[in-house]
Amino acid sequence: MAHMHAFSVEEAFRANDFCVRLLEHFEDGDGLEEAKRIRYEALVALAAKEGVTEQVAAAATVVQPTVRVETTEEPSEKAVGAAEDESEVVTPDPAVLVREPSVIGDKRLEFEPWTVVPIGGVEILDDLPKKAAKEKVRAAAVEIATYEGPIHLDRLVQMTAQSFGLQRVRALRERKLAYQIQQAGLLVDADKFVWPREIDPGAWSEFRPNDSTADRPFIHISPVEIANAAQFIQTKRLGIGAEELAVAVLRTFGRQRRTKQVAAHLVRAMSRLAEAS
Repeated sequence: MAHMHAFSVEEAFRANDFCVRLLEHFEDGDGLEEAKRIRYEALVALAAKEGVTEQVAAAATVVQPTVRVETTEEPSEKAVGAAEDESEVVTPDPAVLVREPSVIGDKRLEFEPWTVVPIGGVEILDDLPKKAAKEKVRAAAVEIATYEGPIHLDRLVQMTAQSFGLQRVRALRERKLAYQIQQAGLLVDADKFVWPREIDPGAWSEFRPNDSTADRPFIHISPVEIANAAQFIQTKRLGIGAEELAVAVLRTFGRQRRTKQVAAHLVRAMSRLAEAS
């Protein structure tokens, strides 16, 4: 019912593969064997549909798809801002990984990037704005945003494009994809962050720490999430100064160096914290 239309064979396999990985993550041994059995049945169906053997289909699920690259004349600000190399791995303070005990435990969930799963070919993007293409693109965007949101619109556009075999996109196609995402019923806030339908930005007080190896540029972390982390640190370290707080917040998200863009984004988030208090 949540999917809104009948599952295709490819979608059935993707959904069951995701279930297997989810159960593996939570070390659910009892459910894992049954999930693997169902995934195998979906794999057999997929192999039959594609006219290949089960072995070939299994191998194809782990091979990176052929992608098309739409080159641009020069790197965009997004690409430049995403380069935040740290000379050594920066890890969050262990204190931010602990939360008040609740029904979901006392360990704070760290950020985990979405793993791009091939959904279809570039021809689907070429078919926009036809109805079938729109439905597939919007469904992919919703799935990614639900897993990784709040997520920056630019990042969501790129990951959606990658799901359809396109590694980089031109500005015109970026605008088309951004439009489809905005039409998918997802909230895009004033800072260009896309929120899952299940989260109320005004009431959300969580944050997801990560180290510097995570595929997550600092400028692609919502100011709301950064402010939430700052507020948490303030409650644990009463009387902390502004500079010390800034250092602690950056470390929470695997950052140490402050490029011009990182510094500006941090200031924007900290001003949000000041407004809230």
